[in-house]
Amino acid sequence: MRTRTLKAKTVGRQSIKVAPLAREISQDKKAHPSPFCAAKGGRVERSEAQGVHTAAHPNPLRCLSSIKDEGESGGAPCREECPEPTPHPDTGDKGSHPFPFCAAKAGRVRAKQARRGFIPPSTLRPLLFPLDHQGEVGATLVVARSPQVLNYVSTSATRFNHRNPAVKVVMTPMPGGVAPGEADDAVLRDLEATFPDVNFVWCDTEEDQLIAIEDADAYCGWPTRKVFLAAKNLKWIHCAGTGIDGIIKIPELVESDIPVTNSRDSHVSPMATHVFALITSLAQRLHEMLPQQLARQWRPEDYAWRQIELEGSTLGIYGFGNIGRRVAKRASGFDMNVYAVDKHPRPSEHAKEVWGLDRLDDLIAMSDWFVVACPYTNESMNSIDKRRISLLKPTAHIIIISRGGIVDEQAMCEAIRNGNLAGAGLDAMEPEPPEPDSPLWTTPNVIFSPHASALVPDMYLGRREVFKENLCRYLNNQPFIYECDKAAGY
Repeated sequence: MRTRTLKAKTVGRQSIKVAPLAREISQDKKAHPSPFCAAKGGRVERSEAQGVHTAAHPNPLRCLSSIKDEGESGGAPCREECPEPTPHPDTGDKGSHPFPFCAAKAGRVRAKQARRGFIPPSTLRPLLFPLDHQGEVGATLVVARSPQVLNYVSTSATRFNHRNPAVKVVMTPMPGGVAPGEADDAVLRDLEATFPDVNFVWCDTEEDQLIAIEDADAYCGWPTRKVFLAAKNLKWIHCAGTGIDGIIKIPELVESDIPVTNSRDSHVSPMATHVFALITSLAQRLHEMLPQQLARQWRPEDYAWRQIELEGSTLGIYGFGNIGRRVAKRASGFDMNVYAVDKHPRPSEHAKEVWGLDRLDDLIAMSDWFVVACPYTNESMNSIDKRRISLLKPTAHIIIISRGGIVDEQAMCEAIRNGNLAGAGLDAMEPEPPEPDSPLWTTPNVIFSPHASALVPDMYLGRREVFKENLCRYLNNQPFIYECDKAAGY
């Protein structure tokens, strides 16, 4: 278990990063968050700098006649209004000088010393910190790096106490959340930089979580029942993926008033695309062509009369939520006739009809391509059983994109082997991976991917942004986005 808190960074270096954006906001060099920085990217003329925050001094800016790029004062004496350096009452450290960037000869304070006891500059951009000599934040304005993240605005004076922060969040590793080339703690460092007043506790094991969760305010991940019951102060759980079927098996969580959010929207587009990767592979027999390519075989005659035209065919969608609706949109590009069923049917410009679940049998019987896009719930579990599989046309295909356990896979493979079903494409199955003796491995015209339909960079980045968006909302006491219905299971 690692507890990470944001450390101060050299002011001069920070200001280099934010200077261009500061200019974008005000077109005024005086708006540079560190106007005393003389780095090339953010130089402020001394005559201009003297007019900035004059009421807040004795003004350290007036002490400056030369400053190095590292943010260290150059050594010129102050004017008469600059006070003598005051040693720290406990340590005698001159780093407690109330104006640590003052360049008075008797109280020169290096940037390294100046960081002690003062609020570190955030890496958010641009960031304006009016500070008094106690290190208080008078009015903090953070303009977030992504448009998906709310501006986090605090208008009251707040002391960022990193030893005893106001909010504690237990973090578990986001699956695949670190990009190639990123450090292992890249996600954690990004969160710490974005929310310097939050204590993020990174836990790799359940044992670590049991220790950290007791006084935590929020939890990011999928807690076990044991971890959940150990929490005494929990106010919010965020799941970094889409499905919450694992944690709703905790009855105490479902009955509690603790909200659960997920990152559902970041998965939608790639999953809808993957549906058509499976459909077009089956329709064009690509899964048969690839082995021939690897064997250096050229046999076009093998596919005569065997490929399938998608235009004009019927696509049935079981579950017309975000994923199902995006699949329908993709299908419109292939000129397919789309019908759907859903627990809460809503019309769509991309579907001819959207019915309630009472029409599920009708949808199955008319579909050339039957797409399972519903969440895994008590209601949907094994709902496509042997009887319903028998309703499909012998020329039809099943595509499973949401969750395993909804379709009876044994009955499906049996129907394909008996010629009562043309084929299937899966990205989700039960269990995962399939057992070594599962018919999914060997049934002809069955293709599957290892639950990998959404693993594009935008999905991983989207997960981070959704969590940061909701953390912003939590800190500002605003409604969450993507709050789940625990009773419904999604």
